Amino acid sequence: MAGSNPRTSIRREVSHQGVFQFQGSGTGNCVACREPSPTCWCVSGRQSPGQELSGRFLVMRAAADPWVPEVIGRYSLFRQATRRHAPSELIPAVAAAAAKRAYDKPAQKLKGIHPWVYAAMARDCMLYSNERRSKPVDDNALRQMHNYFLDSPGWDHSQESTTSIFTMLLGMAYEQTWYQKNPKNELARSYLLYTKTETPGLWQPEADEWQEVLGAPFQTALTASFILYALSCSHAGTFDPKWPESHGYSKFEGLIPAKELLRVLDLLTTTVEQAKDRAKEMPVPAGRYAFNPLIERPFVDLGDGLRYAPQPHFVLRAFETQNVYYRAMARWGDRFGQVFGSKVEAYTGMQLRHTGEQTVIPEFTWEKKKAGVMRSSDWFVVTPAATILIECKSARMTLEARAGNQKAESLLDQYVGKAYRQLAKNAEELRAGNPNFSHIPADRPLIGLVVTAERMFGSNSDRMRSRFGTPSLPVLTASLEDVETLSSLPPETLGEVLTEILEDAHLANQSLTDAVVRVIGPEAIPKNQLIEDTFNELTPFSRVEEALNRAGDTSPGFPSGA
Repeated sequence: MAGSNPRTSIRREVSHQGVFQFQGSGTGNCVACREPSPTCWCVSGRQSPGQELSGRFLVMRAAADPWVPEVIGRYSLFRQATRRHAPSELIPAVAAAAAKRAYDKPAQKLKGIHPWVYAAMARDCMLYSNERRSKPVDDNALRQMHNYFLDSPGWDHSQESTTSIFTMLLGMAYEQTWYQKNPKNELARSYLLYTKTETPGLWQPEADEWQEVLGAPFQTALTASFILYALSCSHAGTFDPKWPESHGYSKFEGLIPAKELLRVLDLLTTTVEQAKDRAKEMPVPAGRYAFNPLIERPFVDLGDGLRYAPQPHFVLRAFETQNVYYRAMARWGDRFGQVFGSKVEAYTGMQLRHTGEQTVIPEFTWEKKKAGVMRSSDWFVVTPAATILIECKSARMTLEARAGNQKAESLLDQYVGKAYRQLAKNAEELRAGNPNFSHIPADRPLIGLVVTAERMFGSNSDRMRSRFGTPSLPVLTASLEDVETLSSLPPETLGEVLTEILEDAHLANQSLTDAVVRVIGPEAIPKNQLIEDTFNELTPFSRVEEALNRAGDTSPGFPSGA
C-alpha cells in the first residue's frame, strides 16, 4: 500500500460497493498552509498544482514526521493532532471558539469549523493527551485539526472491508443532526414526555425522585441549563462557580436558587480523569463516532477555578429526551425502561389528539381462536384520504449502531421490522372484515406508521423499506419529533401528504418532517400548540433573558434550529 512511503499522496474514492479504494498520486505544496508536503501537518482537502481533484476524491498527504503512522488518511491523524496540545491549553481555546459560533444559523454552521468538530477536538484531547504536551494552540492549529477531521471517514483500516455507504452516512447523521434541531422543541418534548404524559396504573418517578437524577426539580433543571448555556456563550465558553454566590446573582435568585444552579452545574461537570474513566466504560471501534463524555457532562473542570464548555450546545442538550432517558436508566434500570415504552405510546396519542381535529382510535383487544387475546395496533387515525395504523416502539440505537457499526441494520430488523409485521397483521384483519375491526374504516387506502422514541436514520431508505416491506400496506417510520409535525396538520392534509410521500422514493427517504416541508412548504405547517404552550409554561426563559441583559450579559436567546 502507498502508505509505506510517507511522501506519497493518497487518493481515496468511495466505490460503488461503498468500500474505500486507494491509489497513489504525486506530491506538492499544501494549498492551505503552503508548506511542502513532507513537513505539512495540514490536510487541506484541495488539490495541489497539477493534481486533479473531482467527485468524491479526497487528496491527503502524509508527513515525514514520527507522529505520522504508516496508514494515512485515517481518524488517527486527527487524534494525534489533538494530542499535541495539553488539555489545559486546547479545552479553553475550543470553548472560546465554539462559544463565538453558538448562535450561528444552520447555514452558517456549514462554514468554518463545524460544531461537531469542536466536540471531537475536546473529547480526544481529554482522552488521549496529557499536560506534558507543549504545542501552543492558535487558529492555524484549530484549522489543521478541522481538516484532518473532515478527511477522515471515521473508521480505521481494519474496518474498511465491512463498512458500507449506509453505515458511513449513519454515523455522520447521528454525529451532526442534533445541531440542526430546534432546542425549544427538544426541551418541551422532554418535559412533556417525562412529567406530563400519563400512564395510568404504572409506576413513574415522583418530582423528588427526578431531583435526585437531575440535580434539581425537572423544570428548574431546564431553567438552569439555559442560564448556564447563555452565560458560558457570553463568557468565552466559561462559567465561574463563584458567581452565583456573588451580589450579581441577585437578579436570578427568583428564577432559580443559587444552590440549585450550582448542583446542576456540578452534575454537568467532569474532570479530564473522570472523562477518561467514563470513556473506557463505553468503547466503540470507530473513533470519530465514539462516545463523548461531554454529552453527559458538558463542563470541564481543569482545576483553575472555572468550568469550560468546549461545546456549549451540549449544555442546552443536557436534559433533552435522550440524555434524561440514559440518566433515568442508570438510576432506575429496567423499572424505568418498562414504563418508558408505555410513555412513548401515550405521548403519541396525546400529540395526535392535541388539536381536537383528528379522529383517533386507541388500541383494543379481541379474541382469536386458538391464539387467545390479541392486541390491535396502538393507534388508528382516520383521515378522508387514508386510514393510518400506528405501532409505537421505544426503540433506541445503541452506541455501536450510532457509530455506523453493522449492528445498525440488525437493530432496525429487530425493532422496525417487527413493527412492520405487526402492522401487516392488523391490515389483513381489517381488510378481511374482522368484526372486531368494524369501527375502523377500511374503505380507503391503509398506511402504516412505525413511531420510534428517536429518529431511526436509514429506516425509510428504499433498501430498508424493501427489506421490511409488506404487501398489506405501505409503511413509514416516524420519530416523536415527526409525530409532533404530523399531528398539527389538518386531517384532510395529513392523509394526502403521507400518500404523496409514499409515492415518491426521494421524499420517503427523508425524515417525515423534512418530507412534509418539501410537499406543502414550511409556511403551511402549523406550530404544534402543545409544544408551544408547554415551553411557555415550562420555564420563564423570557425572564431569564431579561435578567441576563440587566446583568450586562446580552443573550440572543436560543440558537437557531433547523
